[in-house]
Amino acid sequence: MKVEPSLDDDTVEEETVEEPASGGGPGARRLWFLSIFLLIALGLGLLAQTDWWTYKRFDLFSDYRFHSAQGEWRRYPHGMVLLVSGEMANTSRLVKHVPAIRVVLLDAEGKELTSALGYVGRVVDDKSLDESSEAALRTMAGLQSEEKRLKVSKLMPGQTAAYQILFVKPPPESVRFRLQLLLPDGKGMITREKPLPDKDGTAPVDKKS
Repeated sequence: MKVEPSLDDDTVEEETVEEPASGGGPGARRLWFLSIFLLIALGLGLLAQTDWWTYKRFDLFSDYRFHSAQGEWRRYPHGMVLLVSGEMANTSRLVKHVPAIRVVLLDAEGKELTSALGYVGRVVDDKSLDESSEAALRTMAGLQSEEKRLKVSKLMPGQTAAYQILFVKPPPESVRFRLQLLLPDGKGMITREKPLPDKDGTAPVDKKS
């Protein structure tokens, strides 16, 4: 005769079932905290609209990147000339039309003083710049904004092209410049803002005979 064990029998051992730990371990918790931090940072950026968020938004949502943006002063007998130059790259996997680049000159308080348009592919060599008169430089500055007869009209995936924006006798209080990418809808997307070099120590242009 088979005797069933009683529930009151002390000899019956209860089976302990281990429940899985919640949270998925240290790696999952770190990923969770990182996600929360990114959401908070993006939220604060949207509310504050700081320069950091403006530049980061361009890096995140644009198919273009600007490299080596810099300003260069040139001292001519007729006055100062400013060159803003650098490179623009197509970081997407598609062929992209070349957008216009707008350079805005700013004073020490961030006030916009003047601006000029240009496109990649229009770069004047140093010899031609050194030998040019004021009238020739102004003609170059006028032609740089024309959309017709572009040397580079499209950028292949991963392709990089140089640009150069010329200012003849810009406002003397110019201390910074801002790069904007003009989108097809006419809106300007700010990419970067950088200081201009000190023009006081600029040597005069040595014209070649």
